[in-house]
Formats: sequence, structure tokens, C-alpha cells
Amino acid sequence: MSDATELTIDELAGRAGMTVRNVRAYQSRGLIPPPQLRGRTGYYRDEHVMRLELIRDLQAEGFNLEAIKRILETTSCESIGEVLDFTRAVAAPFGDERPQVVDAQVFVERWGEELTPDVVRQAVKSGLVRDLGEGRYELLSPRLHEAAAELQELGVPLDAAMQVTAVMRKHSEAVARAYAPLHAWMRDELCR
Repeated sequence: MSDATELTIDELAGRAGMTVRNVRAYQSRGLIPPPQLRGRTGYYRDEHVMRLELIRDLQAEGFNLEAIKRILETTSCESIGEVLDFTRAVAAPFGDERPQVVDAQVFVERWGEELTPDVVRQAVKSGLVRDLGEGRYELLSPRLHEAAAELQELGVPLDAAMQVTAVMRKHSEAVARAYAPLHAWMRDELCR
């Protein structure tokens, strides 16, 4: 959106993915600045869109409107946006991933002769898969499995790809453990 772009309240609500009623409510609470008035029509700019997206995202992270107002009053939109981007980037790999149960045949088809008993033991030991018995396995992180497949496609041998993937898993779990208290502290501190 260029600086010359101006949006009516209906266009702003559509761009931000919310209702006009919510836009008005946020404006009346001082969460977004008033529009520029020309005649009886208010015009909004990209700062308004950014602010509404930030409000929506902070609410999704568990912040109430009073806490969001405090954040917006004490922090520039750019810096809080950077914090929000960081928390999203850290949380994304852990937020919605679900383990997946697959038959051993899936691994055989994908990995072929590289799938040795040692590689399977390594994958189980490192926590990438769980042996459910009867030729079935639970992929604890399908994303990490895909990362291993991409490494293999680049010519990295499967056993080396499994080692790299295990290290990635270990570090991603450490990041998740570190992120959880930070997220709780931010929410608790700002919601007081």
C-alpha cells in the first residue's frame, strides 16, 4: 500500500480481516488513531491496517485489550511488531504440528536402501519417531521428517540427515522451553 492509499472504514475492516464494528470499538478505546476526516468521511492509511493487524495478533497471543492499549502506549508500533514477529517465528514450529502415524512401508518407499536398522534405531533414540509396533511408527515432528527428506534430496546421506535433524529437534525443543516463560511473562507483566 502506498502512502497515497486511503481507505474508508469498510475497506479498512476488510483489509484487516475484521468487522467495522470492531474497528470502531478499537478506535473508541484509543487503540487506533482517528482517521483523517474530509467532509463526513474518514480515511485510514496503512498505519491503521498495521495497528489493527497487531491488535488482532496480540489478542491471538492471549493479550486483553487493556494490555494491548498499554503496549501500544509505551512502545512504538515498529518495535512491538518486531517483538511479535519474533514470538511468532519462535512459536510457529511448535504451535500446530501434530504427530503422524505411518506404516514402515512409507519410510521404505521414501528412503530405500539407506533405511538401515541402525538409522531406524537412531531415529527412535533421538526422538524423531516412536515405534508403535507391528510396522507402524509415529512421526513426532512431520516437519523435521520433511527437513531430513530435503537434506537427502540435496545429496546428504540419510544417516547424516538424521543426525542433523536430531540436532534441530534438540535445539527447537530448547527454544520452545525458553519461549514459554517469556511469553507468559510478557502476557502477565503487561496485563497487570
